[in-house]
Amino acid sequence: MKRQPKSTEQNFVQRIFGSISTKLSLILLIAIVFVFSVTGFLIYSFTQSLLVTKIEENLMTKSTAISDEVDSMFSEKAAIVRQIAANQQMINFLTSTTSDVQSNSDFTEIMQSLDNVTQSDENIGSAWAASHQASFLLGSGNAIQTSGYDIQSRPWYEPALANQDVFFTEAYEDALSGKWC
Repeated sequence: MKRQPKSTEQNFVQRIFGSISTKLSLILLIAIVFVFSVTGFLIYSFTQSLLVTKIEENLMTKSTAISDEVDSMFSEKAAIVRQIAANQQMINFLTSTTSDVQSNSDFTEIMQSLDNVTQSDENIGSAWAASHQASFLLGSGNAIQTSGYDIQSRPWYEPALANQDVFFTEAYEDALSGKWC
């Protein structure tokens, strides 16, 4: 029987995989791809770690700055409340008024003082004064609530008596406006 010559395709494959230089080139190519892959992965991991660290530091810095601003704002508002609470005219009005709030000689000035507080700071929506002795509430914008107003049922009443200083509550429904504040 006569042998058939190998096809040119088989010769080509044999030449490529048959020579030592080709085998070495293939091994070297695989080694280079492996080294570059490992190096790329390490660089990617290191860069990602650096970016995450920098982003976290940046967020922490911004969060701290915002927190400090909020604390400062609340401190400023607390100072305003302390000034109102220390106002002798306000103290006299709240302790001496027992029934008809509007008949008190200081009523107009007290209402103007409450309006001045809200006009002096755009972040203050309303200013009010309440008396637990006469159970009334006065607010900026000529808001008055006397009849049926039960100061002891308000969510801030007990903590206000217990703290004896400025304190901040969670949101609650305002007795004058019916809005959440």
